Amino acid sequence: MTILKRGIFLALAVSSAACHSYAPIERAAVRPGQSVRVEIEREEAIRQVERLGSIRTSIEGAVVDSPAQALGLTIRSGAASAADVVRLNDYLELPWDQVVGVEEKRFNPGRTALGAALAGVLAWAILEVADLSSSGNNGEGGTDAFQPGVGLFGVGR
Repeated sequence: MTILKRGIFLALAVSSAACHSYAPIERAAVRPGQSVRVEIEREEAIRQVERLGSIRTSIEGAVVDSPAQALGLTIRSGAASAADVVRLNDYLELPWDQVVGVEEKRFNPGRTALGAALAGVLAWAILEVADLSSSGNNGEGGTDAFQPGVGLFGVGR
């Protein structure tokens, strides 16, 4: 059963990770509400370390209204203690002269379809393995008689 649980988790991870991609956008195209990934200068990452918890030159967040000379983002805050769990989002303001590039998060139907197909094949294979391992009862009752059929579409089950 542990194999089944791990496999289902892996299938969900594969399918959900494939749903989006990032595409570079110009500064003028950045609008409030967009989900973006921002690349910043290392010096700015060092200045923001207290807020971010580590030196990160790549930051994901949602664009919010901000002064013209800065890019405002809401980011997920990392909970360092139980008191911080309440604060789910944090505001981060990055000077435009410290921003190296901005990429917009976009839905990718091709990657999503591929991820779903891979997750389906993986789930099918896991169910097949689980079905094979449960068919041998190790002397715990039941029958070890041959049952015709193929995996999910067994005949006589």
